Amino acid sequence: MTVFVMQYFNPRQNIVVPNVFWGMGFGHEVDVLVCSKLGYTTEVEIKISRGDLLADFRKKHDHSDPKINSHYFAVPEYLEDLAREYLRPGWGLLVLKHR
Repeated sequence: MTVFVMQYFNPRQNIVVPNVFWGMGFGHEVDVLVCSKLGYTTEVEIKISRGDLLADFRKKHDHSDPKINSHYFAVPEYLEDLAREYLRPGWGLLVLKHR
């Protein structure tokens, strides 16, 4: 999933960094952080199981951070319907479809 997300955001055009937490001042871990040349930042939360996805909505934080401009969930195809049901307003959804 991480490779899929990193390819989607094109590391030749953006800085794409997995597992960001230490030293960045975020109150939570960011699964993939994308930074554009203009300083626009995107957080991507990767969820690979139903339990993992639902647990994210029970956490105390809601991923709000003034350093992050946009948010996405990235899920495999079998979690797409569930993710759409729980998707937070303003969040995007990336779905890895199997060929």
